[in-house]
Amino acid sequence: MTQIRSYLEALMAMDDRPLPFAEGTIVFAAGALGREMYIVRTGTVILRSGTRKLEEVGPGGVIGEMALIDPAPRSATAIAGPDCTVTTVTEHTFQDLVKKIPGLALEVMRIITRRLRRANEAQRPAPRKPAARRKAPARGKAAAPRRGAKKPRPRRR
Repeated sequence: MTQIRSYLEALMAMDDRPLPFAEGTIVFAAGALGREMYIVRTGTVILRSGTRKLEEVGPGGVIGEMALIDPAPRSATAIAGPDCTVTTVTEHTFQDLVKKIPGLALEVMRIITRRLRRANEAQRPAPRKPAARRKAPARGKAAAPRRGAKKPRPRRR
C-alpha cells in the first residue's frame, strides 16, 4: 500500500479521472483567468513567463494555486511535458476542503512561499567582486594625489 504523505497526495488518490495532456499542450496561459489549480499526477509541466523557464513541476507538484487565492490573471503559462496527467481542484472544492482540513491551506501557502523565494533569488544580482586595492607607493616616492582629494593642511606650531 502506498503511503500518502500530504493532503495533496490524498486529493490525487481520490481522483479517478485525471486529465491527460499531450506533450506541448498549454494547460493554462499567462493572462488568462483561472478558477482552479492542478496537481501533477504523472509526467511534468513546465511553467514559463514569456520565453523564460521558471520551473519544471513533477508528480505531486501543484500549478495554478494562486488562482484559488487571488482572482488576478495567471502569471505564467503551463505547458504539458511528456506523459502528463493532472488532477483539477476547483476553487469551490478547495474552499470546502480547507474548512475540513485547515492543513491543506498551510501546505499550499508553503508551496507559494517556496516559489516566491526562488523567484526572488533568481532576480537577486550576483555579488560584486571586491574593488582592486591600490598598490602602496615604492619606498622613497610620494603617492600621487587623487583627483578631487583635498590637500592636507600644514601643521601649526
